[in-house]
Amino acid sequence: MTVATVPQTKSPTFTANRDRHKRGAMRWVILGIIVLGAVVMMIPFVIMLLNSFKSPQEYSNSGPLTFPTEFYTQGLTNFWTRVNYPEKLLNSIIISSTVAVAATLISLLNAYALGVGRVRGKAWLVGVFMLANMIPQESLVYPLYFIAKQVGSTTRSGPW
Repeated sequence: MTVATVPQTKSPTFTANRDRHKRGAMRWVILGIIVLGAVVMMIPFVIMLLNSFKSPQEYSNSGPLTFPTEFYTQGLTNFWTRVNYPEKLLNSIIISSTVAVAATLISLLNAYALGVGRVRGKAWLVGVFMLANMIPQESLVYPLYFIAKQVGSTTRSGPW
């Protein structure tokens, strides 16, 4: 009795991994561009952090692009106590997490209804959703301001 032998072939994952490592210098160039882009995006945050530790006089005299000469924290402590920052931070966390969960749930239900369900005018609804997502959020500032002004909510007195 003879046993048939099956030739051994390389597994596809081994070949894919080997090909992935042979891509060469181009992937390092792309990684370098991505890292450079990330560093450029962090520059405004670094400038903001540096300016938060300058005194008002130092900021006026030397400008926003210089390093602080002293570690000035009185402005931060004044802001922390005057604005009641912990309360504002907690409110922001509660509101943003509630909005994120609600938006995800509504988007999930809409995607299910449009993807699986039978909805009349499905193509039009998807088009409206796409159009609404393409509108920049900044373009809504003026209409919202004028609506709030008509309602009368901007007549409140106070620093904020």
